[in-house]
Amino acid sequence: AGLPVPCVVKPVDSGSSLGVEIVRDRAGLIPAIENAARSGSGVLAEDFISGREIQISVLSGRALPSIEIRPGDGFYGYREKYQPGAAVELSPAPIPPEAERELAAFAVAAYKALGLKNLARADFILDGEGHFWFLEFNTLPGLTPTSLAPQEAAAAGMTYEELCAEIVNSAFEEDEK
Repeated sequence: AGLPVPCVVKPVDSGSSLGVEIVRDRAGLIPAIENAARSGSGVLAEDFISGREIQISVLSGRALPSIEIRPGDGFYGYREKYQPGAAVELSPAPIPPEAERELAAFAVAAYKALGLKNLARADFILDGEGHFWFLEFNTLPGLTPTSLAPQEAAAAGMTYEELCAEIVNSAFEEDEK
């Protein structure tokens, strides 16, 4: 009864937006919670924040260029992630340079504070007033050649092969410490 509406209901440990729903009215809460529970080991409900979806990957402690996601249906769900043409992905994100620097600094600071290693992707919403809202870190982001992190690496001038080599080399360096 105390959950805010609209809200986002999702499994705590799933991927590819499986089990994630934007709940816009109270009648949708229980079905969304039940669906999320089937997709993971727990359920998280959070405030829905309207705005632009901006993500930024951190590779070996440094930020890659950000990427903006523009889903055709308004929600970047499973279909939009894997069906060609269902979303537009722009890297670097069309945001002012000072916003890019702010986003990168926050993502790197959070990455380090959380003790993350190698490659992780931070998800944000940029609201209509120009404020970034941190949603989550994906500690195992997609790594196909067309996934978001490889697109960000390409915007930084890295090939897919160079990105993969850096991830492997970074893992070995951590293992040696």
